[in-house]
Amino acid sequence: MAENDWVSFIQKYIRERPYARPADVYKLLYQAHFGPRHYIEYCGGVSATIVPAFKNAPPEKGRIIEYIDPDLTVYRINLGAYKFYKGTAPRLVDAVKRTIEEIFADVEPDGFRKIWESVSAMLEADDRFDEEEIKILDAAASENPPAIAHHSTSFIEAENPDYIVAATPDFARMSSELKNTAPIPDVQNGPPEHPLDIDKVGIRGLSYPIVVLDKQNERQHTVADITMSVELPAKWRGTHMSRFLELLEQYHGEITYVQIRPLLDEMRKVFDARAAHIILKFPYFIEKKAPVSKAPSLMEYTATFDG
Repeated sequence: MAENDWVSFIQKYIRERPYARPADVYKLLYQAHFGPRHYIEYCGGVSATIVPAFKNAPPEKGRIIEYIDPDLTVYRINLGAYKFYKGTAPRLVDAVKRTIEEIFADVEPDGFRKIWESVSAMLEADDRFDEEEIKILDAAASENPPAIAHHSTSFIEAENPDYIVAATPDFARMSSELKNTAPIPDVQNGPPEHPLDIDKVGIRGLSYPIVVLDKQNERQHTVADITMSVELPAKWRGTHMSRFLELLEQYHGEITYVQIRPLLDEMRKVFDARAAHIILKFPYFIEKKAPVSKAPSLMEYTATFDG
């Protein structure tokens, strides 16, 4: 594969990921050239590495595979998406084992070093990247065998990478077929077996930090006990409790009586509900002066927003 192809591929890669650093580029080139063998050797066996990683990955809708070379042969398997679309651990283990045995059984490091030399020069010419970091990676590439690099902090924070490298064509085809099948059904939005109106469904006893208005200090931080509920028509089986929290998050915890009405309107819209109800009970402090000594002290009152 021509070095120019790799330079163009990496330029596109870092355009799409402005948070990627030279270490992330080096790691991608390393994985594309050496496959998953290095990862398995560091972590102690294919099954011992992959099965726990697959088990701990939270299911997440998204792209199952991402190609990491210009020829579209080597790819990263995003474990969360693979799990979401009902992929299984044994097929994952088999794909990685065959990748090591059939595709990366005997790889010479010189090809990797040659590609990295061209890509390194391109990165060095980019003002966004630190020359010292690139020199450290140059030294890692010159080792025998080349040393592995780890993802940068910025890459981890942006992408939360949770993947396995493989290159078997049949697994890539299978992943495409998995994604084209129906996803996990949305049970709450399905028709109920017995269509009955639900007068009130939601959450209560939720302890949540909020910021309210304060005449003396403009704003006051407190913690509310929150109840949120909606009235659902008979066509819905239930509702997603997490959406109540998502609605609260839109206000970043800053709640006043003025915002109660739009919040209720949004609840009705999101849940397709006939009615919505919210109660926030919270301690509210007002500074008072003692009648005789005039010494100031805070008095606690229980305040309620009820809409």
